[in-house]
Amino acid sequence: MVDVLEILAKDPANFVLVISSESKYLMHKWYHSRAPHVALAAENGFFWRLNSLGKKEQEWSKLIDADDFFWIEQVKVIMKQYKDKTDGSFIQQKQTSIIWNCSNADFEFG
Repeated sequence: MVDVLEILAKDPANFVLVISSESKYLMHKWYHSRAPHVALAAENGFFWRLNSLGKKEQEWSKLIDADDFFWIEQVKVIMKQYKDKTDGSFIQQKQTSIIWNCSNADFEFG
């Protein structure tokens, strides 16, 4: 499928953008060599690039100029309490976000 996205993105009549909640590292790993013409948005759009042509893993633009995500650690303390009380739940922390994921929790539980 990545190869098909690259074929579509190479056509000047198309603009192909893949938006994902995944990290910059994984997005770069998955698309850099196989689909360098595809535009990418990592961490739900906070980081983006119009293509990966000649770009290194750390070369991304930011949606806003923010570097201080101190609030994540504060929220993590609260989420950990819910995680500890909900079997099957887990916390996903990225560079710019944190998610309490209960998709694997018992349906009867919540």
